[in-house]
Amino acid sequence: MNLFDGHYAVFSHEVPEIYLQDYARLGGNVASNKADIQDATVFICNDQFDIDFIAIWYNDTYRVVTKRYIYDCMRLGHRPREKEYSWGVAADLAIVPTWSLLPWNGSIFDKRKATVVLEERSRKRLRAMEAESGPQLGLLTPAPSLVPHAKSKTKRNVKSK
Repeated sequence: MNLFDGHYAVFSHEVPEIYLQDYARLGGNVASNKADIQDATVFICNDQFDIDFIAIWYNDTYRVVTKRYIYDCMRLGHRPREKEYSWGVAADLAIVPTWSLLPWNGSIFDKRKATVVLEERSRKRLRAMEAESGPQLGLLTPAPSLVPHAKSKTKRNVKSK
C-alpha cells in the first residue's frame, strides 16, 4: 500500500518504533534532519497527552495527529480525514481536538501536493515572464528624497488649545 506517497512525517519520541516502520511501509518517509522536517506534512504524537510535542508542532492546521491514525489507515486501506485524530492548542493553552478550534478544509496531504504543483507553475510563469522582458532594474521614478532640486519641508508649530 502506498497511502502516504512519500510524505514526510515527524514523530514524537513517545511514539513506539513500530509506528515509524508501519508509516514507512505505507509509503511515507520519516523525517530525520532539518530539511526533512521543513518538508513534513504530518506530525505524529503518541496521544492527546503528548503535550510538549503538540505544543511545539501545532500551527493552526490539522497536521498534528495521534499514532492511531496510521493503523486506521492500514485497517481501512485509505487515509481517513485527519479531523478525527488531530489535536491542537487552545488560547488558554489547553490541548483540545483541532476540530473545536478550526473548520475542516480538507486533507493536509492533498493541500501539500497542490501547493507543490502551484509553486512549480508559479516558477515556470516567472521564468517565462523574465525571458520575455529580461530582468527589470532601476526605479521608474526616483524617490522624492533623492530628487536634488526638491524643496525640503519644514515643520509647522501648531499650538494646541
